[in-house]
Amino acid sequence: MPRSDIEDRTEFLLKLLNLPHGSKNVKNLSGGQQRRVSLAVALLHEPELLILDEPTVGVDPVLRQSIWNHLVEITKNGHTTVIITTHYIDECAQAHMVSSHRIHIVKLWEG
Repeated sequence: MPRSDIEDRTEFLLKLLNLPHGSKNVKNLSGGQQRRVSLAVALLHEPELLILDEPTVGVDPVLRQSIWNHLVEITKNGHTTVIITTHYIDECAQAHMVSSHRIHIVKLWEG
């Protein structure tokens, strides 16, 4: 990936995930910010397959919706398949609505 693309993607992801600009060490960020940095790193190179474990846990509702909108968008363009684990029922319903794109849900029930 060319450096200019990395810089553009980084700027986009910082805004999308409401992360601070600058060269702050990740260990000095809050736990929620550290999780969002991890998500940004996963999204940076626009992977063909993205596996996310609880990507919106501890995120405020507005940011959570922004993350979901972006995940839907990257699946619509046909370049990324997203696999997500979540315990939020509303996220399961939302993922089900967009499963015709490339977000898939696997339900595992204990019983």
